[in-house]
Amino acid sequence: MANEMQGLSRRKILIFTAKIAVSIAILWVVFSYLGSAQTRIILRRARPGWIGMGALFIVSVQVVKAWRFRELGRVLNQPIPFYRCLLAHLIVPILGFITPGKLGEGFKIVFLQASRKELGFLFIIERIQDLLMLLAVAGFGFAFSDFYIITYLVMAGIVAAGILVFLRLEWVMNALTRRLFKREYFSDKWFLERSKKLLTITFIIPCLLTVLVWTVTFASSYCFAKSVDIPLSYPKIALVFSWAVIMGLLSSLPGGVGVREGGITVLLETLYAVPRPLGAAVAAINLGMHYITLTVTALVAYTLHQRTGRPSADD
Repeated sequence: MANEMQGLSRRKILIFTAKIAVSIAILWVVFSYLGSAQTRIILRRARPGWIGMGALFIVSVQVVKAWRFRELGRVLNQPIPFYRCLLAHLIVPILGFITPGKLGEGFKIVFLQASRKELGFLFIIERIQDLLMLLAVAGFGFAFSDFYIITYLVMAGIVAAGILVFLRLEWVMNALTRRLFKREYFSDKWFLERSKKLLTITFIIPCLLTVLVWTVTFASSYCFAKSVDIPLSYPKIALVFSWAVIMGLLSSLPGGVGVREGGITVLLETLYAVPRPLGAAVAAINLGMHYITLTVTALVAYTLHQRTGRPSADD
């Protein structure tokens, strides 16, 4: 048993290392071939005021996410103090930015005093809400272009697949826990029974907060685009970044790094004729400011977390 777990851990580390290498390679391709020497000139001339405002939005979106998670907890009768929820959301985003599919954000469950199973369910609901919001933004943007038919076909396929996975979520999660921990944690219809609790008027608040989460997120992207004088409106920037984020999520690479930046550069050029050096510059600013801002907030919040006492979460 111990040897099997050790072998599994070693294989996971090797796979994760390989994914990091792939991300770095894609980033190198993006900034070497899609960007140019002009990209560096553009970065040096970027306006710090817009970059600072974008960083402020990055922090602000974590506050909104903490609010949404607390409201989701109320729907399932899992009260979470907002202060502790906020600390968790300021600490874990940097983990989400370096792990496949942002799964690292799930570590916020460790910092909260509530059932990990219940909070795990809330985390899954969050991810579903986020994906549906991204698909809505991406689909609505393409609805007025020549790509609308293929876009809706792809979206319909993704939504249908998502519904099938959700209906069989216990089987998927138990297959994962059997592989990792040699036991099953979820009984039949566990997720479906808890999903019924979402059919209340109070669930509207988390849904509205999901809209606010992505409104603020795209605001940071818009600020970074303005910092290098890309003359596109907020809705167009939201369209580009929504598809870039989806591409990053589907890649399963750590944080979608590389694929997302390539998507930003290529989509800006393909859809709106933004020169590649400009697109590569805004992709670089977006990536760099997320790492810097999320690292700083994580360090500050973790220090506060240590001083205020670490909760003992229930299993």
